[in-house]
Amino acid sequence: MNPADADPSLSPSQPLPASGRRADADGVTRVPTGEFEGEGAQEGGGAGDADGPSSSGAGEADPSVNGLTRPRIIAIAGGKGGVGCSVIASSIGIYLAQLSKRVVLIDANLGAPNLHTLVGVHEAQRSLHRFLRHDVRRLEEMVCDTPFKGLGLVPGQANALDAANPRPVQKKRFLAQLTGLAADYVVIDVGPGTGFNALDTLLAADLHVMVTHAEPTATECLARLIKAAFLRQVRALPGVDTLLRTLEDHAHCGLPSPNQLRDAAAAREDGLAEALAAAMGELRPLIVVNDTRTRDDLELGPALATVARRHLGLPVEYLGYVESDDLVWLCIRKRRPLLVENPEAKVSRDIERVARRLIARDPRERGASLEPPPVALDRQNHYELLGVHPAASEEELRRAHRQVRRIYDPTSSAIYGLASAEEIRRFLQRAEEAYATLIDPEKQQRYNQQLFPEGETHPAAAAPGADRTDEPGDVPNAASGAPRRARPEMPVFDHQTVFTGELLRQVREARGADLQDLADRTKISRSYLEGIEAENFAGGLAPVYVRGFVKAVARQLGLDPALVADSYMAHYAAAERKR
Repeated sequence: MNPADADPSLSPSQPLPASGRRADADGVTRVPTGEFEGEGAQEGGGAGDADGPSSSGAGEADPSVNGLTRPRIIAIAGGKGGVGCSVIASSIGIYLAQLSKRVVLIDANLGAPNLHTLVGVHEAQRSLHRFLRHDVRRLEEMVCDTPFKGLGLVPGQANALDAANPRPVQKKRFLAQLTGLAADYVVIDVGPGTGFNALDTLLAADLHVMVTHAEPTATECLARLIKAAFLRQVRALPGVDTLLRTLEDHAHCGLPSPNQLRDAAAAREDGLAEALAAAMGELRPLIVVNDTRTRDDLELGPALATVARRHLGLPVEYLGYVESDDLVWLCIRKRRPLLVENPEAKVSRDIERVARRLIARDPRERGASLEPPPVALDRQNHYELLGVHPAASEEELRRAHRQVRRIYDPTSSAIYGLASAEEIRRFLQRAEEAYATLIDPEKQQRYNQQLFPEGETHPAAAAPGADRTDEPGDVPNAASGAPRRARPEMPVFDHQTVFTGELLRQVREARGADLQDLADRTKISRSYLEGIEAENFAGGLAPVYVRGFVKAVARQLGLDPALVADSYMAHYAAAERKR
């Protein structure tokens, strides 16, 4: 690359000594942000010109580019534009280069390329489009140097008008040459949407990173991207086109889920269902939630992964979040890389954490572990539906139940676009049945005896102390042997019963609900619910609110709201007269 192509402010006049490197808290040795290529590098050398062998700061075995292992390809995609794919792709590339890796960034957003701006390369004469139209024979000839040692770039700044619509033969040639690049990692900014160019580039990668914002418009497009990627992956299987036409009128948001496709193929005897099931284990979307602002935003990523695994049937994983920070757009305006301008900022640390988790999920890395494909939703047992271990405590069961209700709340972004209203209704019905069974010790014992016949237990369910002597009133957990306190019996009442706060508490406990459960369901503050059960009216709550709250509680407990409210309010009025 011509020295004038790179931002001179990013290249130090002298290289830093090796002692200038520092170690993060996690033990990863990072190259200081100023340790880049010196000025005067020639254009076209790219990442393959890095001197000496690459070494990993994390201690894993580093593959030989020219020897046994091809580069690892990471695709960064988004369901819609504006979610930050380019910033995350460029930052991950810079971070990997700081770990002494040889990296090639590719701007595959052919219609709107801007990676060159984010890594300090200006007026580059080379471009991906020149390769696509056969100006050069090999993709590696389009790799430009950047101001960062070990980081090359295939830019798109000089793309011509027709660059955004390559012919299939051009795209095939591009994808075929990705593995021949002299690099440890190839990071591709795929671009937004579900066009075939974006989907095919995404599917050619080893790791499929999908970026979203917390807004429902973004999560809906993320769901569409995941489904479209799977459908594109299996398009060549015989019989898929026929199935798609059959499911066209029943597909949520226009695209059937992998689960729907596999289930529809189950009636066939041509092996299509088995082929689809195998393909469902191969596509592993890694979700990044960008620009998070609230606590709910931070919890969205795990919720999205959970819902996608349940309703799509794919081994979707949550990679991490990146908090919202004005430093991001300030760096873009300055045309300065975020990790260079603000390496100690929280947002930079978020991106570095995402990059480290990304490396850890590479199946070729030593010790990398992959999530197993999810069990089909219709075959999940009660524990799997709630996402708990068979040895879960009562508090863990309550917490899991609350989490399910939060995720499947009608206003939740986690379910928007991922599942239809009917799917959600059926799942919640099964989840409520599962909770009602597992929270009741006697019902759980009977269920466990059916689930684990002849004393068989979950492989990891045995709990220490299983041979202890049970205390009176304890019912053993069949999965773990740990005692569980038996649920109180339901009190007897009729239309003449006076419903006091104490009676409401007894009914709630007999139903297996705690105050936090009730607060989540009724949207009433826990302190108010405690006041109703304790008959503590000192707070001065207006009678009209007390009546409304009592009716809401009665409705959740399966009681007659009007009868309970009239009885309780008579008690309330008597207490007020005594004050």
